[in-house]
Amino acid sequence: MILNSWNAGLVLLAVAVVYWLLPGDRWRRPFLAAASLAAYLAFGGPAGWWMAALALFAFAVTRGIAAGRAWLYAPAVAVVLAALAAFKYLGRGPEGAVWLVAPLGVSYLAFHAIYAMLEARRGQVAAPAPASYFAYFFFFPSAPSGPIKSLRRFLANAPTPRWPAMDDLGAGAARLTRGLAKKIILAESCAPLAAGFAHPAQATSLELWIAVYAYALQIYFDFSGYTDMALGMARLLGYRVEENFDWPYLKSNLRDFWRAWHMSLTGFMREAVYIPLGGSRVGEGRLYRNLIVVFALIGLWHGGQSHFLLWGLYHGLGMAGYRAWRLRLAPRLTKNGRPPIGRAVGWLLTFHFVALGWILFACETSDAGRVFWRLFVELR
Repeated sequence: MILNSWNAGLVLLAVAVVYWLLPGDRWRRPFLAAASLAAYLAFGGPAGWWMAALALFAFAVTRGIAAGRAWLYAPAVAVVLAALAAFKYLGRGPEGAVWLVAPLGVSYLAFHAIYAMLEARRGQVAAPAPASYFAYFFFFPSAPSGPIKSLRRFLANAPTPRWPAMDDLGAGAARLTRGLAKKIILAESCAPLAAGFAHPAQATSLELWIAVYAYALQIYFDFSGYTDMALGMARLLGYRVEENFDWPYLKSNLRDFWRAWHMSLTGFMREAVYIPLGGSRVGEGRLYRNLIVVFALIGLWHGGQSHFLLWGLYHGLGMAGYRAWRLRLAPRLTKNGRPPIGRAVGWLLTFHFVALGWILFACETSDAGRVFWRLFVELR
C-alpha cells in the first residue's frame, strides 16, 4: 500500500471514523485487525495471502512459546527466514523472470513474526488474543514499509479512551502532512539530481558528486517521510508506533548515526541477533565479528544482490573500525578530557562515509565500482 495515494487516505479516514465510533477495545481491536488485513490484501494483491498464511503460523507458534514450549522458537524462526529468503532472493530467475511474486512488505512482516516470538520466548508478552496479534501484524500504517514493531510495545500503547484525544488528532495530522511534504516535495526534488548514478559511464565527476549528495538527501526524505506518514496515521488511531529516525545526518560518529537511522530495524537486530551473539560483553575480536555479522545481515535484508551485502559489510567494517578507535586510539589521544577530534570534523567524516556508502546501496556492484573510479581516480 502506498501511503501517499488517495486510496490509502480514504481507507485511513473510513477506518478511523468507524474505529472511534465503536464502544471500546472489545470491539475496536477485532475491527482494526479485520480492517488492516482487508486493506493489506486489497493493496497487496494475491501474493498477500502468503503473508496471511505466515501470520497464522506465527500466531500459533507465538502462543505455543508463551505457553512454555520455548523449543518452538528456533525452528519457527527458520521457517519464517526461509519464507523471506524464498520471496526476496529466489523469486526471480534469469533475465529478470519472476518465479514468485513477493508479498507487500514481506521483509517487515517477517520481522514482526520473529519479534513477537522472541518476546514470548523471553516472557515479555503473554499468549496474545487473535485480534491483538493480527492487529499488530497487519497494522496498515506500518505493514508495507515499517517501522518494525514490538508486540509488547504495540499492546502497551493501545488507546483506551472513549474518544480520540485532540492532541493525538492534531499531532497525527501534522505528522502526516510533514511526511507527505518530505516525499512529494523534497524527495522528488532531489531525484533528478541523483540520476547520475543511472549512467555512471556518461556522467562527469561533478555530476556524480552532486548525485552522491542528492541521493543521500533523497533517500532520507523519502524514507523518513514515509515513516512520518505511518506514525501520523497510527497517531490518528491513538497508537504511538516506534520512531525510525532522529536527525541521523547530524550525528558526529557512525555509532550515533545507526542509533538514529532506521531505528526500528537496528533495534530489532540488536535484540534478535547482536545480543544472542554476546553483544559487547565478549572479547574484542568477537565484538568486531558481531558487528560485521549484524550489518551483513542488515544488508542482505534489503535484498539478495551482491551490492546490498557489500553495503552491509561496508558499514559493519566501519562500525568495527569506530569501536577500535574508541577502545584503543581515542583514550591515548584524549587530552584534558576533551575529545580527540572536534564534533564538526566527526560530523563531516561520518556524513561522507554514509553518503559514499549509499553508492553501494543504490548501484549494482559493477556500476558502483565505476562511480568510485570516476569520483576519485578518473576526474573529468
